[in-house]
Amino acid sequence: MKRDSAFIVAVLTGIAAVMGVAFLVTFSTAVSLAQEGKPKDAKPIFTKFECNGCHSLQAAGIKKQVSAESGEEDAPDLSGVGTKRTADWIAKFLLKKETIDGKKHEKKFKGSTEELDTLSKWLATMKSGSAGKK
Repeated sequence: MKRDSAFIVAVLTGIAAVMGVAFLVTFSTAVSLAQEGKPKDAKPIFTKFECNGCHSLQAAGIKKQVSAESGEEDAPDLSGVGTKRTADWIAKFLLKKETIDGKKHEKKFKGSTEELDTLSKWLATMKSGSAGKK
């Protein structure tokens, strides 16, 4: 009887171990997929290239840094840009390959392709509804 009990405990322990590994693999895969779907935070890129010299992004807590001589007071807040534009369109606009009302972006983006991709994907997630407000 002791031998049967030890065998049952060993089998149950093995089953629990296999189920635990299966759970961990499933959970870690789900976490990876969730993280892949969310773009990286591009706030450092937005400020590095001084996008906030003209634009605010209230949804991300970024205020416009307008100097007296810049005169860029009419550039919109970008908090809702993702409600109107895709990441691909934003990237093209920043490279002066798209227009809004016949006008190209004031400055061509000078960062790397990776920075442009990160920034445009991040901006496309901005959907608070206040894009275009000055």
